[in-house]
Amino acid sequence: MKYLVARWEHEEGICGLAMNVVCSSHPRFSAGTRFDFGFLSIASDEGYCITILPCKTTSVKAGG
Repeated sequence: MKYLVARWEHEEGICGLAMNVVCSSHPRFSAGTRFDFGFLSIASDEGYCITILPCKTTSVKAGG
């Protein structure tokens, strides 16, 4: 099965959140790399099962 698991993580910046790969069978995305939201549609079209996990903590304000 083709799979990609990413988790929202806190980061400095305007949004305050980014998706980082937890595990994946995709050659471009290995654990610890950033998963660009724009790739979601492409990976889905390529047949990947994509799971997006929530942040470990929920105390995030929009805009940092």
